[in-house]
Amino acid sequence: MRVPRLFLAFVAVAVAAALSVLPVVAGGPATDRPVRAPDPIDPEAALRQAAASSAPVKVIVRLSDAPVAARFGPTPRLDLARGDVQAYARQLADRQQAVLSRIQTVAPGARVLQRFSLTLNGVALELPGSAIPALQRVPGVARVTLTREFRPVMNVSLPLINASALWNDLGGARRAGEGIRIGIIDTGIDIRNPCFHDKGYRAPAGFPRTDNPENAAFVNNKVIVARAYPAEGPDSARDTNGHGSHVAGTAACNHRTRATFQGVRFEISGVAPRAFLGNYNVFPNEAESSSDEQIIAAIEDAVRDGMHVINMSLGGAALPNVADPLVEATNNAARAGVVPAVAAGNSGPGAQTITSPGTAPGAITAGASTNPHFVGQPVSVTAPANPPADLQNFGGAAGDFRTYDTQTEALYAWWAGTADSPGTACTATDPAPAVPVSGKIALIARGGCTFTEKITNAQNAGAIGVLVYNNVAGDPVAMGHAGGPLPTIPALMVARDKGVGMREWFQRDPGAATVRVDPTFAEFVTPNADIIAGFSSRGPTPFDFHIKPDVTAPGVNVLSAINQPTGFAFFQGTSMATPHVAGASALLRQKFPTWHVDQIKSALVNTGKRPVFDHVLGTQPTGVMTRGGGRIDLARARDPRATARPAHVNFGVVAIGSHEEVVTLTGVGAGGSWSVAVTGPVRPDGSPATGVTVRVQPTSITLAPGAFADLRVTAQVAIGAAGQYEGDIVLTGTTILRIPYWLSVGPP
Repeated sequence: MRVPRLFLAFVAVAVAAALSVLPVVAGGPATDRPVRAPDPIDPEAALRQAAASSAPVKVIVRLSDAPVAARFGPTPRLDLARGDVQAYARQLADRQQAVLSRIQTVAPGARVLQRFSLTLNGVALELPGSAIPALQRVPGVARVTLTREFRPVMNVSLPLINASALWNDLGGARRAGEGIRIGIIDTGIDIRNPCFHDKGYRAPAGFPRTDNPENAAFVNNKVIVARAYPAEGPDSARDTNGHGSHVAGTAACNHRTRATFQGVRFEISGVAPRAFLGNYNVFPNEAESSSDEQIIAAIEDAVRDGMHVINMSLGGAALPNVADPLVEATNNAARAGVVPAVAAGNSGPGAQTITSPGTAPGAITAGASTNPHFVGQPVSVTAPANPPADLQNFGGAAGDFRTYDTQTEALYAWWAGTADSPGTACTATDPAPAVPVSGKIALIARGGCTFTEKITNAQNAGAIGVLVYNNVAGDPVAMGHAGGPLPTIPALMVARDKGVGMREWFQRDPGAATVRVDPTFAEFVTPNADIIAGFSSRGPTPFDFHIKPDVTAPGVNVLSAINQPTGFAFFQGTSMATPHVAGASALLRQKFPTWHVDQIKSALVNTGKRPVFDHVLGTQPTGVMTRGGGRIDLARARDPRATARPAHVNFGVVAIGSHEEVVTLTGVGAGGSWSVAVTGPVRPDGSPATGVTVRVQPTSITLAPGAFADLRVTAQVAIGAAGQYEGDIVLTGTTILRIPYWLSVGPP
C-alpha cells in the first residue's frame, strides 16, 4: 500500500536568496531526505534587502493599537457579541482605514490582501519593495514584516496518554469532547472518511458554516466549518493531500471507528472523539504554498467561529517573537480563550530548531515521542543453527515500498565491512558491499540518503530484497518513497537492536546467515514508549531563548484517517503529536470551562510523564529542551489541584549575580497543600552544576479553590559558571507537580 507523504515548511521567499531557507520535512512516512532547521531570519536585514529593489513584495503591516483579543483578554472565552467589544472593533476598522489612506499617498500601487483586527491589528499588503522605507514612516504604523511562504506541513496512543481517565470524568468515550470545537488549520478534512461521519451529531445553532456555497459539500454535523485561504475555486476546502485529515482524526476521530491498514483491522478513536471540527484549509486546490496573511486570517476566523482549540501542525523559519506576526496572532488567540496547539518542528535533534509559530509563548508546543506499535511482516533469522531468541519472529515495518508477497527465506548480507562504510548503501559501488548481495536480502543501515536511494542501489547490486535497520532507538517506521522510479524489490524496516543483532550474527558466518520474511501482516505492540523522536525539534527558541517544546506526545507510528473514504495510514512527525495535545486541551476545556488557556497549559506541562528517553539508545533521560514538561498524561492532568503561571521558569540568558522569577499558583478543583523544593540545577547531560544555585520560597503552601500564591524562584550565578542549567520546582503533597526551570550563563 502506498502511503501519502508531506513536506512542511514555510520560507521567506521575497528575499529567498539572502535568507537561504530550506523546507523541513512534514508529518508523513519518513523519506529520510536530509533535513535541517530553517535558518532564523533577521527581519530588519530582510527588509533592507527587499527595499533595495522595486520588485513587488508582500508585507504584514502592524498598527499601533492593540487588537481586540489583546484589549479584552486574557479570558476563558472572549464574547465577540459584547457591545464594548464590537465598539472597539469598529474603532479599529476606522483607524485602519485612516492609515490605509495615508499609505496610499506614499505607495499608490499598494494592494490590500487582508485586514486583521481580532488577534492582530494590521493589514497585509503587496507593494514595491522600494516603498518599504516610506511605509515604515507612516503615522500609525508600528512594524512592517515581510511575509513568509508556507509549504504544507506534514489507538495505542490513547492508553499511553491515559485518555480514558479523563473520558470517565466526562461521562465516557461517547461524551468526551462533546460541545467542544477544534479548528484544524491544515490541508482540509475529508468528511467521507468514517472518522468524520456525523451520525448522532447535531451542529450548533448557526452551523455548519462555509466561506462559499460550493464548500457546503465539505461540511456536515461533525465537521461544522469549511473555509479556504484563499477561497478560490469550487472545491477549495477539499483535502487533496491527506495530512489535514490525519491530524483531525488524531484529535477527534469518532469513537471505535473501524480502520484497516495492510489487511490488519483496528478500532481507532480521536483523543476527543465527540468534538466538533472546523476545516480551515490554508493549502487549497493542491496548493504547494501559503503565506502569513492566509494563516493569520484562518486564526481570526477560527476565533470568530467559536473554536475552543486550534491545531497548527506547521512550522518554519523563526523570527524574534516581537517581529513575528504569526506569533502575535497565536498569542492573542490564547488571550481570547482559544488554546493554540502547535508543532515544535521536525528539524531535530539539534538545539534551537523550534520553528514558528511553535516559538509563541502562548502556544502549547508539542514535541514527538514514540507510540509503541506498528504494522509489519514477521521476520526471523533461521541459520546458522540456534540463532538468538530475540531474532525470532520480530516485525519489519511496511511503508511505501513493495512488501514480501510470498514467504522468502534467503541468505542475507550486511552492506558494509570497511571502517569507512557505515553500511548505508548510499552508493552502489563506492564502497561496494564487502560481501556481494546478489541473490540475497541486503541488510542496510538507515541514514545518509533517502530510502529510495538505498533500495535502488541494493536492487542494482542484485539483491532480492532489503531490510533497513533503524539508526535510532524505538520501533521501525514506515519508509516513504522520495520520488522518481519506485524500486521493484521488497523492503521493510526493522528496529535498531534487531538490525545490530542481525549484523553481528552475519559476521559470525557470512556465508550461512539466513533470514525468513513471512507474507502476512500483523500489528506488533512493543515496550518502546516514551522515546523522543530523533526528528523532534529542540529548544531553546532562537533569538528569545525560551523553553520549548512545552510537552511531548505520540508522534511516531500514529494511525489515523487520510483523504480517502476508507483510507488510513501511519504517519510520523511533530504534526502527529500536536493533535494529541489539541484533543487533550479540548477535554480539559470541556471539564473546566472557566479555565484560562495558561491553566490548561499548566495542567499538561506540570503533570507530564517522565522520563522521556533519548533517541539514540533509548536509555538516557532527556532534558527540558528536548521533552518540555514530559509526555502528556491525562490521568494526572485531569485533577492537578493547582495550576502555575507561567508553566515553566525561563531565566533565559543571564550574567553573574542574582536573578528572580515569580510563579503564580492558583488553587483549582478542591485545592490542596504541598511542600515546595528545588531539584538541580544540573547541566543538560545530567552532570552537576558548578557555580549555580537555585532556591524557592516559600517551601510549603496551601491553596483553597480559587486562591492565589506566589513562588519566588532565585538563581544565584557565580564567576566561572558558563553553560546551561536546568531542574524543577517540585510540589509534593495533594498532587505532584513539576515546574521546569532553565538558564544559560552566556549564550546557549
